[in-house]
Amino acid sequence: MEINKHVVDNLDYYLSLPSPEYAFLLCGEWGVGKTHFADEYIKKKNGKDFKLIKISLFGLRDISEINAGIFQKLHPLLGSKSARLAGNIIKGAFSMGLRIDIDSGENYESTLNTKLDKLNFFEFFLDEKKKEVVLIFDDLERSKISTVEVLGFINELVETSQVKVILIANEKVLIEGDDGDKYKDFKEKVIGKTFEVKHDFSSVLCEFLDGYSLGGHEECIQYIYNRSNFKNLRKFKQSIDDFEYLIKNIDDKYKANDQFYKDLVKCFFALSVEVKKGGLSEEDLRKNTPFNKGDEKLNSKEDIYSKYFSRQARLYNGDVWANIIFKGDLERINEETSKLALFVEKVEKERPNWLKLWYFKELENDEFSSLIDEVEDELKCLVENDLRIYLHKIALVTYFSKIGLGKLCIDEIKEIVERYISKYKDSDFWKTNLVAGDIYNNGTGYGYINDQDQDFIVLKARITSENEKTYNQEKQIAEEREAKKILDSIVSSIESDLDGEFKKLLLDVYRYNPILNNVNPKAFVGSLVDANNSAIVKLNDVILERYSENHFVNDRVKFSFFREELDFWKGVETGLKQILLNDIGLKGHILGLFLKHTVSKVIFLLSEEQ
Repeated sequence: MEINKHVVDNLDYYLSLPSPEYAFLLCGEWGVGKTHFADEYIKKKNGKDFKLIKISLFGLRDISEINAGIFQKLHPLLGSKSARLAGNIIKGAFSMGLRIDIDSGENYESTLNTKLDKLNFFEFFLDEKKKEVVLIFDDLERSKISTVEVLGFINELVETSQVKVILIANEKVLIEGDDGDKYKDFKEKVIGKTFEVKHDFSSVLCEFLDGYSLGGHEECIQYIYNRSNFKNLRKFKQSIDDFEYLIKNIDDKYKANDQFYKDLVKCFFALSVEVKKGGLSEEDLRKNTPFNKGDEKLNSKEDIYSKYFSRQARLYNGDVWANIIFKGDLERINEETSKLALFVEKVEKERPNWLKLWYFKELENDEFSSLIDEVEDELKCLVENDLRIYLHKIALVTYFSKIGLGKLCIDEIKEIVERYISKYKDSDFWKTNLVAGDIYNNGTGYGYINDQDQDFIVLKARITSENEKTYNQEKQIAEEREAKKILDSIVSSIESDLDGEFKKLLLDVYRYNPILNNVNPKAFVGSLVDANNSAIVKLNDVILERYSENHFVNDRVKFSFFREELDFWKGVETGLKQILLNDIGLKGHILGLFLKHTVSKVIFLLSEEQ
C-alpha cells in the first residue's frame, strides 16, 4: 500500500474521529485496484476496536437489499454459507420483520427490521469491549438504485445513526451519467473526503503471480503493461488466468525452450490485453492486422504493430491466435508450435545463430562479428535449410550488408541465392513444402528483419516463385497418382479396398480438399461398370459421407470445399446416362439408383450459390 500511504493515513484519521458526519470516498477507474486496496485495509483495521464490513451495491435494486446485506455481514447466522444460499428467503423475511436468536447460548431474541436508524450496531457483538462498525459500500456506480436515493440513505447513516461510511466508486461514471449533476450536488453534502486509489503494478503483479507458472517472467508482463497504457488490474489478472490455461496445454518439450516461453508470454499478453481493452477485434486479428506494419485500419493510438511487434516474434498467425484468445481452442496448439523456427532445427535451449542475429540489439560487438561471419559462411557453403529459415538468413545478411556490418555485398548475396535455387529446387523439401509469399507471416513466428527492403523483396519473390513451381509440379504428380489409386480401388471390386484406400483418400487425406477433379469421369464410370455390385454400394456410402450437409468446418458446410469437383460429377452423370441406355441387368438398376439419389444430389449441392 506504499503508493497509497497518504490515503491510508487519511482513512486512519477518519476512523479516529468521534463523529465525522460525512462519508469517505475512494475513487478510481474500473479494475484499478480499489476493491483490493479496501480488502487489504479491512484486514489491517479489523480487530478489537473496529468491525469493517464491505457490501457490494452491484445490481441492488432498493435500499432494503442494502440493509439485508448489512444484516448478513453483521450476524454470524446471517453471514453463514447456508444463509447466503437462502438469501432470497432471508431478504423476504426481513421485509416483514424477522425474529432470530442472536445468542443461542443465552436464549436471547431480538426483532430486526430494515430501518437502520433504529439499530444499535453494538447489539451484534458479544465481546466485553464494544467494536465500532464501519460500513464500506463498493460499486456505487453499478447499483440499480438511483444515485440520489443511495446518497440520501448514506446521509441518514452518517448524520442520524452517526455511522462511519467509506464509499468505493468509479466517480467518472457517476459524473458522466444521467444523474451526474444531482450527484455533484449531493456529493457536497454527503461526502467530505475524496481520494483516488492508485497502484504499483510491479507489487500487485508479484501477488497475482503467486502460485502461477509465470514466475520469472514479471519483466515481460511489466513491459506489456507499460506499452499498453491499460490500467485495469482485474483484466490483467484475467489474462494471467488465460495464459495459465494455454501453457498447461503446451507440451513440456516446447516449454523447456526459454526463448519460446519468453516470446509466448510477450505475444500472448500483448494480444490478450489489447482484446480486453477493446483495441483489437477477432476479425482484425484473423486478418493479421497486429502483425502488419503501416496498417491504417486501426487508429494510430492503437497501432498494435508499433507498440509490440516491430521487434517481437508473433509466433502463430492471426487465425491461430484468434482461436486461442477468442475461442479458447487449443486443439492444434502443439502441432502449430512444432512448425515454429525454434523447433524446426530441433534446438532446445540454445538459439540458432540466425535467431541470435535477429535479436542483434542484445549482442556485444565480438559476439555479433562472430555470428554474422558464421551465417554468411553457411550461405556461401550452400547449407540446405528449411526455406523459411533460409529466407531469414538472406534477410539478415542483406540488412547488415546495407548498414556496413556485413562482408557480403548485395550482388554476392544475389549470386548465392541463384546457386542455392539451382542446387535445391528439386529437393524433397521444395517438393513437399510451400513457403508463404506473405511478407509478414512466414510461419516461423518471427517477421523478416528488413521486410520492406526492395532487394530482399525481390530475392524473396525469386525464391518463393521457384518453390511454388516445384511444389505445384509435385502436387500435380501426386494428385494424378492418387486419382489413379481411386480408379484402381474401384476396378478391384473388393469391398475391403473401398474400406481402405478409397475411403482413406476421400474421407481422410482429401477430407477438405478436392481430388476427384483430377479423375477422368469416363474412366470412373467404366470402373463402376466393372466393379462388383457390393463395391458400388460401399462406394455410395463413402460419397454420401464426403458431401454431408451436416458437417461444418469453421461455420462452413463441408461440401463447399469440393466445388471444383462439380464438372467431374456432371461428367459422371453424362456417362451413367449413356451406360443405362443398355440393358445391364441388376447392375443397371443399382447404377440407376446411384445416379438418381447420389450423383444428382452431389451435383445439386455443388451447384448451390456459395
